[in-house]
Amino acid sequence: MYFNKLDSLRTFAFLLVYWQHIVSIFLHKIHINSTLLNKIIIKFIFTGGVGVHIFFVLSGFLITYLLIQETKKNKKINIKFFYFRRALRIWPVYYLVLITGIFIIPNIFKSINFEGNILMNLLFFNNYYLTGSPISITWSVAIEEQFYIFWPILFALFKGKRILYLSYGIFLFSLFYSLHYSGTKLGYYGTISNLKYLMVGCIGSILFSKKNKSLIKLLNHKNFKLEYIVITTIILHVSSNIFYSLAAVLNVILIVLYLLIILNLVLNSNNNSTVFTKIGKYTYGLYLYHPTVILICKIFFDKYNLNYKNEIIPIVLLITTSTILTFGVAKISYNYFEKYFLKIKRKYNLLK
Repeated sequence: MYFNKLDSLRTFAFLLVYWQHIVSIFLHKIHINSTLLNKIIIKFIFTGGVGVHIFFVLSGFLITYLLIQETKKNKKINIKFFYFRRALRIWPVYYLVLITGIFIIPNIFKSINFEGNILMNLLFFNNYYLTGSPISITWSVAIEEQFYIFWPILFALFKGKRILYLSYGIFLFSLFYSLHYSGTKLGYYGTISNLKYLMVGCIGSILFSKKNKSLIKLLNHKNFKLEYIVITTIILHVSSNIFYSLAAVLNVILIVLYLLIILNLVLNSNNNSTVFTKIGKYTYGLYLYHPTVILICKIFFDKYNLNYKNEIIPIVLLITTSTILTFGVAKISYNYFEKYFLKIKRKYNLLK
């Protein structure tokens, strides 16, 4: 039940988010006169959304795959155990970040303020109450948590092909909803708008598990290679900023390409371990901790008058320091905090 190459994808998705946040430190230094070139460069800088969307598709695929396997083995889904497993994986780091970001860090660093709604953050509705503080990164976790609440219930209620048809229906509703609210906060951060990513993962998982003939034919095609899919994804990602009128269509194609990347990695998973697969287990902590680490490092650099706005060396030092500390904090968190809850989580695993 473990696809090691999906850990590599988690690492890659995190790096896309991290790249945008760390590069934003010196974005003001980039001045491009060419409109076309500027649009292309922007797409290579603002990659955070792609990383988050890959995480969504991956979550939809894996959660649905686990539900399918549990149903095959036990003829039913233990929803209570499902909630326990998700809570033990998500809540500890999530609430640690909230507590430090709301109550502790603002009292240590006066330049960091929390102006959001505490209750909405605690209840996983903070994607509707965004703030400028580092904990605003948790908006995507809130969407996934909302998805975890309703999806196993629907999966248990809708048997056979009905869950597939329901997935298609939710996808289409989410797609039209996001188009209607395009350019607004609801269109980007709203739960309904982001269900299209999660549903594509769910649909792919259902078709893959049922060995859908059309999908299997595609997966066995000689040109179904990871490098081809990635190159196509990059081209379409850049094109969506150039051919703006086609952005909605290209976005749907991109979501499908994210799924194809996942399927390719699932088919080619093995027992080999790489640096990226090893980092993959830390990505949840990396994702939630990095905005705070970057901001604190920036405050220290400002305090000691390291004028990184005009000099390249302090910028490199800031990026290097932030990166080392982010990975260090995430590793310590995983080994000495998260592992404790993961051991408890295993007691509720119904699949090996």
